Amino acid sequence: MKRIGASLARSRVPRRALSLDASNPGCELTTLPNKIRVATQATPGSRFESSSNLGASHFVDRMAFKTTSTRTGEEMADAVHSLGGQIMCSSSRESIMYQSSHFARGTPQALSLIADTVLNPAFLQEEIHAQKDACRYEVRELSSKPEQVLPEVLHNVAYNRTGLGNSLVCPEDRIDFITSSTLQKYMQQWYRPERIVVAGAGMPHQELVELADKYFSALKAPALDAASAQTRPVAPSPLSASPQPSIVKSLSRAASFLYPNGGASDEAALAGLNLGSTYTGGHRFIHDPTSEFNHVYIGYEGAGIHHDDIYALATMQVLLGGGGSFSAGGPGKGMYSRLYTSILNRYPQIDHCASFHHIYTDSSLFGLFASFVPAVRGQRGGDKPQDIMPILVHQFSLLVHTLVPETELQRAKNQLKSALTMALESRAVEVEDLGRQILVHGRKVSMDEMAAKIDALKADDIRHVAMRVFGPHSGAKPTVVVMGHDDAASSAAAALGLGLTPSLVPLSLTLAILLLYAPVVFNRSQSGAYTGLLWLSLTISGSLGRLTPTLSALSANGPSIAVLLAISALTSGLAIFAIFLDVYVSQRKGWSQTVLFPFIWSTLWAATSYLPLGRLTAWSPVLGTQSYQWIAPFAGPVGIDWIVASWAVVLSRVMGEWYMGFETEVTSKKSSSRLASIWSLLAVLTALTLPSYIISSGPTPVNPVETFTPLPISCALPSAAQYGVTTLGLEQYAHESRRQAPAKLVLWPESAVKFSSQEEKLQAFVFIQKQIASAGTYWAVSFEETILDPFNPRKTISRNGIAILENNTIADGKPLFEYYKRSLVPIAESFHLSPGTEPPPTFTLQLPRPANVKKSQWPDPRPINITASICLDFTNPTLLSSLPTRPGLILAPGRTWDRAIGARMFEEVKARANEVGSVALWCDGGHGGVSGVAGAGYNDVFQVGEGSWYRTIGLPFPLQESPTMYARYGGIPVLSVACFLLFGSIGFVWSKQSQVPVQLLAKGKDGIEWVRGRWNRWRAPGPAVGPLIDI
Repeated sequence: MKRIGASLARSRVPRRALSLDASNPGCELTTLPNKIRVATQATPGSRFESSSNLGASHFVDRMAFKTTSTRTGEEMADAVHSLGGQIMCSSSRESIMYQSSHFARGTPQALSLIADTVLNPAFLQEEIHAQKDACRYEVRELSSKPEQVLPEVLHNVAYNRTGLGNSLVCPEDRIDFITSSTLQKYMQQWYRPERIVVAGAGMPHQELVELADKYFSALKAPALDAASAQTRPVAPSPLSASPQPSIVKSLSRAASFLYPNGGASDEAALAGLNLGSTYTGGHRFIHDPTSEFNHVYIGYEGAGIHHDDIYALATMQVLLGGGGSFSAGGPGKGMYSRLYTSILNRYPQIDHCASFHHIYTDSSLFGLFASFVPAVRGQRGGDKPQDIMPILVHQFSLLVHTLVPETELQRAKNQLKSALTMALESRAVEVEDLGRQILVHGRKVSMDEMAAKIDALKADDIRHVAMRVFGPHSGAKPTVVVMGHDDAASSAAAALGLGLTPSLVPLSLTLAILLLYAPVVFNRSQSGAYTGLLWLSLTISGSLGRLTPTLSALSANGPSIAVLLAISALTSGLAIFAIFLDVYVSQRKGWSQTVLFPFIWSTLWAATSYLPLGRLTAWSPVLGTQSYQWIAPFAGPVGIDWIVASWAVVLSRVMGEWYMGFETEVTSKKSSSRLASIWSLLAVLTALTLPSYIISSGPTPVNPVETFTPLPISCALPSAAQYGVTTLGLEQYAHESRRQAPAKLVLWPESAVKFSSQEEKLQAFVFIQKQIASAGTYWAVSFEETILDPFNPRKTISRNGIAILENNTIADGKPLFEYYKRSLVPIAESFHLSPGTEPPPTFTLQLPRPANVKKSQWPDPRPINITASICLDFTNPTLLSSLPTRPGLILAPGRTWDRAIGARMFEEVKARANEVGSVALWCDGGHGGVSGVAGAGYNDVFQVGEGSWYRTIGLPFPLQESPTMYARYGGIPVLSVACFLLFGSIGFVWSKQSQVPVQLLAKGKDGIEWVRGRWNRWRAPGPAVGPLIDI
């Protein structure tokens, strides 16, 4: 083997002057003529992906060691198997590593396989298709593991979805866009000699040089000067993280290098490596009511790998430490770290708390995270995110305002040095670290050098770095990610079902208690005083559930509270009126009493839906209705109100019978009839839940394209900080929309841009048409305009609208669709805006065939009916009743002032979409607003706060155009059925209690007998007739 290597060296490689460092023998670095450094690892990673090839590094990882131009898939598999070791590929944010662990004799074959998969990948369509299926499964698996998903979300928010904010895993809506051409272009762009390092451990350096020259010399670097290779000694150094054999482990890893720059490096090779990635910070809330724990991440931008502060931050991470509560306080488990002694040992509700530090070439993320028991109903000892955050932030504050004691600092430094040294125990870690350091520094940093810099740290240095990174005067922007239960569930108003997002069960229980209590109040001598007290209690309870978002609704708190109390008093009064009307009218027992209250309740809130705030103030559930969600296209919110009232009747009757003695033998016919009606109604309510177990409630898939239509959509939410402006305008939204290139329809939030005249709007629309990159792409522009009043030309009016524009070579500024908001927020909008008068129209989008779909599968553009409404419009349940056809997509721009309001509006949008059998794109541009896709199986908020996003939704093909029953007839069918049940039951009881029906029945029976007798006599034969002549 060595002779062959020497022969190759003499024939193909110029003579090198090798030199060794006496203090660190056996560690050398050689640069080949084509600039490949032999010290395998390449620099492309997810941070280098753009919108056109997002997810490519993940698929390059998955496609490693598959079919190449020189080996079939079977031959590659046989060669890997015969190697007898481990060979793998793993991608990270800044590099892709091909690594092999094998016997010494297998080095030529291992390097041959790596070179073949790097230089000659075939990327067969069938292999890519198989990996797409595997990737979808991987994404589904990861979505159920918060500890792996949340670090990705943290990067996504911190770097605004670009560069380091790109996902390590290919996003699910990008999987279908990955093709052989995409991967080939990605590798041609980034797999260049100056970006590749071949590293080895446990083998002679010269042997690795010859093998690298043999297999990689064909890779040319025309832009670089092919100077003669040089060799210089470098010292061994450990790695701070273990190798990651799969992308799953890579999700939760920190950066694997902690070492600053030292000495010269190949500047040309590193010049293209550090693509800028701007840290923006931000926050995101992910609602997951099924999660066992709540999770909170708080991060700040630290320092890049070349910054001198990197050692202080690494020591700070060890100083904070942390881990799981299972080993809290245990020996050898970091028992002296601050997060253990100050948090895990003191707060039993916190299950896991630790520090993190993700390090990259030009940036890093430093922070803390905690997983804790949520404060939900029926569970003790839980906490809310707002209770845990101050505990975490206090640890940052201690580092800023107090000096670390010398003994504690020395312990942390010793622990860091120990961890770095012990990493040398693994040969695989050693070789990975070698490759990464050569890529980053151009040399290997010795352990002695790192230890010296760690030892030089003082308490003042730690405090100085803490002040710079997250001090009060640093101006640093935090990145906050929260996942878990909504903390509003623990409030008293939510427990009563009177909060901003009422739930079915609490609301039904509240109504049941009121139904039980109402007869007592109604029959008392001082019923008026007790009724007033009840009204006041309900008004205050309802106001408390909406107080926080209301305070920021208007410029002053006084008017906001006054409006809130007035609205709460009105709705509480209507609820009491409905309950007392039921008590007054229910003079008869049985079915009439059982169905009366549901009829009154559903009719009441159907009528109040036409008030300015629509369903927003109704005592109607928006959560917890999953079992009855299937009835939305048939009955709408009227059906849900009837179900809530029916459950309240059943619960109140059951509780009343239990309180009065349910076990008592029933002898009265009236009591028996009453119980029969209760159990019958209970059976009906239970039967109505059965279809939810049969009908699929998941979103429509995007494949196969023969029966489903994939539609990429986007919500443009640019960050003012990212663009360096205080107010976002037309240019920022246009630039942000261009970045959402894969999306075929981009929606702007409500009032994204403002126009002072019709001429300014026309000029802006012309500008937008020119900015849209390609045909078949549409931008839905939400705007606020000021125009001359058509009824009084001397005055001007302002209105809120949305228009859809497409790429137009003529650029005439004419929109394809235009609609103006009809439901304005009282006081906040109604004083300065004029409502629209026309119902929302429809627009047919012609969706072109995607590039990766065969023409036989998609011969012609597919029509998709689109409509739109704006924010508060969606509180009106009859909003879309005028549409002649069912829309395939509903555009829903909004701009809410509080996250709780945004969450409620998202539920309203989802309800309207389900009622008409469609999907809605909700794009909320408010501070902390929630955005996402709602309806047709899409039920989750996609994002909280600023930051543009896009996803691919599936629509059935062909689309069903006939309107749903509720869209066509509204709540009339449900109210008609409720009315029939009411008066039918009254008639039934009357017929049993009155003698008149018995008499009528007897006379009817006599009449039938008389008719039957006459009929029989008519059909009977007459007497026999003799002959006329007697012979």
